Amino acid sequence: MTNLEREEMKKAVREAVAEAMSVNTCQCGLTPAAHSEMGHLCGVMRDMGDGDMSRGVEVLRENSIFVRGMRKCALRIGWTIISVAIGAAVIFAGGAFWAGLRAKVGQP
Repeated sequence: MTNLEREEMKKAVREAVAEAMSVNTCQCGLTPAAHSEMGHLCGVMRDMGDGDMSRGVEVLRENSIFVRGMRKCALRIGWTIISVAIGAAVIFAGGAFWAGLRAKVGQP
C-alpha cells in the first residue's frame, strides 16, 4: 500500500465517521435537545452522589420518597383545615338560624 492509498483510505474513514456521527442514530427516542442535556443530567447525578453516579441515583430516589410523603401529609392537613372551616361555617349558620328562630318566637 502506497502513501497515496493510505491517505485516501484515511480520508474515506474520516468522512464515514463524520457522517455517522452527524446523523442521530440513537435508538433511545430522545430529541436532539434532550440528547444534549444527558451530560448535564449525569453531572447532577454525580454531584448528588459525591462523585459516584450510582449513589446519586439512590439519593435522588430517597429524596423522591421523602417528598412524596411530605406531599401526602400536606394534602391531609389541607383537607383537615377545609373540613374544619366548612364545619365551623355550618355550626355558625345553624346557630344564627336558631338564634333568629328563638327571637321570632319571642324567647330570650
